[in-house]
Amino acid sequence: MSQIVRSTLAGAAVVILGLSFANATTYWISTTGSDGAAGTSPSTAFATFGKADSVIVPGDTVRVLQGTYSTTVFTYAAGSSGARITWISDTQWGAKIVGSTNSGNGNWDVHGDYVTLQGFDITGADIAGIAHFGNSFHAVGNKIHDIGTCAGEAEGITEYPYTLTGTVYDSNWVYNIASQLEKLPFLRTHLFRSSKTDLTKDSRSG
Repeated sequence: MSQIVRSTLAGAAVVILGLSFANATTYWISTTGSDGAAGTSPSTAFATFGKADSVIVPGDTVRVLQGTYSTTVFTYAAGSSGARITWISDTQWGAKIVGSTNSGNGNWDVHGDYVTLQGFDITGADIAGIAHFGNSFHAVGNKIHDIGTCAGEAEGITEYPYTLTGTVYDSNWVYNIASQLEKLPFLRTHLFRSSKTDLTKDSRSG
């Protein structure tokens, strides 16, 4: 049986959009883009997450245009307490990330502090939909599903290590987490795994 979860951090005021930072830049990614382009408009979008990750600085936003991106995403750029980095699907759930390798972590690995992922559709073979390694990570409004063909463990969103601070999971839909393995007694399945996050879950079967 699949499980769908909507998670909200109780009492948190999460500001994702509408922030303005001096000299902040919005970059774009497209399935038809080019890493040789400027990346600063839909018509000059980058092709890869790696290229955007290599140029963004605190306060910047990366908007990902609708389409399927068959790649495991690794991002390392970090924001700051007053200037987060935001990765956002230009259309909610329109940018679909399909992890293509089994790295043993996430279909999207987020290594920087003060990073927000918003509005993505994430699926793939790796252990977790999103694995984050930095403090003050926010996952907002993502659809994470059909995760985990690795025998032994599957997670919707997870942090490494389990001692990070400032984590926010808000309004994410997580379902079919290793559903094909759910009857195995040794399987560890976690929809959300974070020791420092106060989660209020509204769950239903589906």
